[in-house]
Order: sequence, then structure tokens, then C-alpha cells
Amino acid sequence: MFHKQLRMAVLGAGMLLGVATHAAADCRKQITLTSTGVEPDTSGTAEVRAVDTRQRLKVSMDSTAPDGTVYIVVVNRNRVVGTMTVQMGNGQLELTNNRGNADPLAVDPICTLSSVAVINGDLQPVLFGAF
Repeated sequence: MFHKQLRMAVLGAGMLLGVATHAAADCRKQITLTSTGVEPDTSGTAEVRAVDTRQRLKVSMDSTAPDGTVYIVVVNRNRVVGTMTVQMGNGQLELTNNRGNADPLAVDPICTLSSVAVINGDLQPVLFGAF
């Protein structure tokens, strides 16, 4: 009887470890964001990275738009995750749970993101990329 209980405890612990490993899958993916033609001189990249329980999404762009121009960042085609403002030809959005920050719900788990779009103030897609 004791051996049966021990076996069940070991199996249960193994199942829990398997779930924990799956939930905190490590990944690192980077894509080039392609111009949609709305602002042809605009380019960018997006990167997702997860290590253990730490997650990060970083979206960067180079643009000829005037300083102060605000862009909306959307993931998985319909989830707004934030904005970035162009300064000296560059814009960047970084979301991370490092240093005690909570995971933004729209990007958790980070490794499951499938696409990133950058949208201008007229709600037109300027950049797009798929992981």
C-alpha cells in the first residue's frame, strides 16, 4: 500500500513539473517588420523572449515621421499592447515582467504571439510582421 501511495505521489509531482515547464517555455524569436506602403520609409523589428518566468516583448521602428508622432502597437491582429513615440527618427516599446513588473495580459504567454503591427494615428497599418 505504501509503495502505491509513493508511486502516486511521484507521478503527481512529475505531472506538476511538466505543467510548470510547459507554462514557462523558453523562447527567443525576432522578426523584421515590413512596411505596408503607407509610410514607405519606415522599417522595424520585433522580438519576443522568455527565460524561465521572465518575459519580454520589444518593438522598434525607424521612421521619417516628425518627433512626437505616436504609433499604436498591436499583437495577434487585434490586441493593443501600447504605444511608442518617435524621437529623432526612432520609436520603441518594451514590455517586460523583469524587476517585478506584471505581465501585460495581452502578451502573456509571450511565446504564443503570432504577429505584430504598428498603426499610425489615422489607424492605418504602417508595419507588419508574423512570427
